[in-house]
Amino acid sequence: MNGEKEIIRASMEEGGVLQMELRGRFGYAMGIQLRQLWEAHPDASEYRIDLSQVSMIESSALGMLMLMRQQVGGENANIILVGANDDVMWALKTALFDRLFTLQ
Repeated sequence: MNGEKEIIRASMEEGGVLQMELRGRFGYAMGIQLRQLWEAHPDASEYRIDLSQVSMIESSALGMLMLMRQQVGGENANIILVGANDDVMWALKTALFDRLFTLQ
């Protein structure tokens, strides 16, 4: 997996919130795991992705987040990206993800 780590925790919280915590480099392999999670929980009311332990994000992961947005509701998707460090936040904002996702 080229140094990528797995999603370290995923749980369905009260109110239908799918909480996912990521660690390490967010690239293709981790994106596939993320996809498996959102597809396994299509009825979630909110998808909360904790990026506080992500060291970097690759373009393949940005693409996977866009696919997630499309598949879980498009403009009505409730996806919240939380805790990104400065480098990850820069990548998200450069890709204009602040217009498509809630960044906290």
